Amino acid sequence: AIYRLDKVAHVLEYLLLGLIYINLATAGFRQFTWLRAAGPWLAVVLVAVVDEHYQSWIPGRHSDVADILADATGGLLAVGLSWLLYRGRRHRLAK
Repeated sequence: AIYRLDKVAHVLEYLLLGLIYINLATAGFRQFTWLRAAGPWLAVVLVAVVDEHYQSWIPGRHSDVADILADATGGLLAVGLSWLLYRGRRHRLAK
């Protein structure tokens, strides 16, 4: 149960990080494109890989590929949520 809660925490933390990165990357643009979202998602994955590598050097901590996958999933959810929010905003403006 604790293992699952840890993965949920990773997903939520990197979902938030992804939303921040996507907001920064798309600020000033009127259109949401997958290309503009790819950079922030790759940045999230890079941060996850660096964080896990860093943890492997800390006594008492360990590096886990499953954490990287959970982090990448959080970033991907941020892309999907951003796209849904963009579509909703575009739909409201079109009315």
